[in-house]
Amino acid sequence: STTLAAVGTAGTYAKVTTDSKGRVISGVASLDLTTSVSGALPIANGGSGQVTANAALNAFLPAQSSSSVLQSNGTNTSWLAFDPVASNNTLAQRSGTGVVNAFGFSITNTGTISIVAPAAASTHTLTLPGSQGAAGTQLTNNGSGGLTWSSAAGGSIDLTSGVTGTLPVSRGGTGITSGTQGGVPYFSASGTIASSGALTLDGVVIGGGTGTPTSTAAGGNYTVLRVPAGGGTPAFGAIDISQSAVVGTSILPIANGGTGAATATAGRVFAGPISGAAAAPSFRALASTDISAGTGYVQGGNTVGADGTIGTNDNFGLIFKTNNVTRGQFSAAGAFSVSSDLTVGTAAGVGAAPASAGKLKVNGQAWSAVQTSSVVSPLAWDANNGNVMVWTNDTAGPTVNITNMQAGAAYMLVVKSNGAGTGTVLISCNGAATAATAFVPTNGNRVNGTKNKTVYTLLWDGTDCLATWITGY
Repeated sequence: STTLAAVGTAGTYAKVTTDSKGRVISGVASLDLTTSVSGALPIANGGSGQVTANAALNAFLPAQSSSSVLQSNGTNTSWLAFDPVASNNTLAQRSGTGVVNAFGFSITNTGTISIVAPAAASTHTLTLPGSQGAAGTQLTNNGSGGLTWSSAAGGSIDLTSGVTGTLPVSRGGTGITSGTQGGVPYFSASGTIASSGALTLDGVVIGGGTGTPTSTAAGGNYTVLRVPAGGGTPAFGAIDISQSAVVGTSILPIANGGTGAATATAGRVFAGPISGAAAAPSFRALASTDISAGTGYVQGGNTVGADGTIGTNDNFGLIFKTNNVTRGQFSAAGAFSVSSDLTVGTAAGVGAAPASAGKLKVNGQAWSAVQTSSVVSPLAWDANNGNVMVWTNDTAGPTVNITNMQAGAAYMLVVKSNGAGTGTVLISCNGAATAATAFVPTNGNRVNGTKNKTVYTLLWDGTDCLATWITGY
């Protein structure tokens, strides 16, 4: 026999290489399927018979139909038609972005959501809302499995559409849905709020106690709200600074328009300094410089540059006083009267005597008041009450006692009888004896005439009483 020479290494190879004589000269123990084979391994030989993944999957599955899902009976697989609207079908799918979609339900990202059934055997049906909820809302169960969107605790609530009913006072609300325009809400009871009536424009709200609030009338310019005397409803009015309750016990300082003092010495005026620069006013004696020419008359006289005028501009008189006693006065009609001596041309006890003697000129009549009497003798005649006396008397020898006669003055005594009295009239002047009175003609009995009057003219020269008389009127 012939022995062949060895040309390779004995062994088992998945793939061999031969020479030109058919001898195995080399081999490989395993095949590299990416480079050592071609074509597609049939399904019958354990392959798919396809060269792409999708074609290979389709080759392994039953024939497909649209809108179907794969199902298994435990032995074989088949396609099941799927209706996404039917309530008894459920389909879950995870997208390449990690989104798992089920019928009407979406879970995003790669996390896991677990739905755990209760331990007790029971069945629950939850019905989701028909639309997406607003931001910040949560699902709320109505107790029968119906879910609705509602505001979460601590979140915002759209009060125009997110709530119903009226929030009561006990929960921080008002309990009312409307009120009177221009009114204000108030507690009509401990737990009830109501609306007042319309309040006055620019008025001030006045508390109603247990009743309804009201308002004041609108105030005028620069008025203040005042409480009337004795209390009551306040109202706008001017400040009555005469009321102690308005000003209190404080004293308004000069800087704020006051005097800065509650009292002042009598006879003082509130004025600035008498001379010098301007300064704060104070209470002081009135000075002649305080009264400008033409606005008043001051001690020592005025320089006015024209005739001066003292008097009243309305229908009232003008009174002159000394020692707080009326001494002379002009009536509203212009009549002048004095209550003491009227001295002309000499000092009347005030200051120095005039430089020259004065004269009294009367353009018109000058007369004295006429006194009358019908007393029984003697007659007391006070010449201060008038220079003329008319005495009705029928005494046989009547006496007249005249007092307060002034030297240089003339007096008239008219003695009237009823036809019976004709006796001599005795006259005493300023306390002198009746015999001291000198008569021309010599004093004697009277003679009745048609008027039954006798007239005596009397002069007092400071020492003696001089009388002339005429009878028989």
